[in-house]
Amino acid sequence: SSSSSSKSTQPSQEMVDILVRSNTGMKSCFSSYKSANGSYPSESVRVRFTLRSSGKAKAGMVLNERYKDTDLDICLSYRVTSIKFPSFEGSDSTYTVSIHM
Repeated sequence: SSSSSSKSTQPSQEMVDILVRSNTGMKSCFSSYKSANGSYPSESVRVRFTLRSSGKAKAGMVLNERYKDTDLDICLSYRVTSIKFPSFEGSDSTYTVSIHM
């Protein structure tokens, strides 16, 4: 097919970082954490997820041991899957984004 020039490649790490960090849902997870704990996490929280070519994220999880299975993990894992990323050609890709408030 000659339409290959219109197919987009998978989003860059930089683009994914911006979309995740600027998402209000992700920020609300940190606000809830601060309300419960008195302050934001002292370290960057690393969130890993798989991005389907449709632009839909799946299988979000927090990598930091101290936040695993906490409300912050549950919230961020859920919120990252609701972000609409650009669709792209090719197979699923895994990204890790560090978020610090």
